[in-house]
Amino acid sequence: MPLSRLNGMRSAAGACSKKMNRKTQQQVPWPQIIKMRHVLVHDYLGIDLAEVWAVVERDLPTLKKHVGHMLKPVTKRRPQN
Repeated sequence: MPLSRLNGMRSAAGACSKKMNRKTQQQVPWPQIIKMRHVLVHDYLGIDLAEVWAVVERDLPTLKKHVGHMLKPVTKRRPQN
C-alpha cells in the first residue's frame, strides 16, 4: 500500500470525524489516524516503514470493519439500481 493511500485515509478520517459524533464512534481512533497522516506528510524523512507496515497489518483490518459498520446506515439510504 503506497503511503499516499494512507494519507488519503487520513483526509477521509478528518472529514468523517467532523460529520460523525466522536463520542458514539469511540472505537475509531480518530486522533491517532490524523496524527499518523501528519507524520507521513510532514516528517517523511523520519518515517519508520517497519512501524507503518505494522500499523497497516495490525490496525487496518479492525478500522475497515468499524468504518463498514458506520457506513451501513448511509448505504441503506442510497437508491438501488
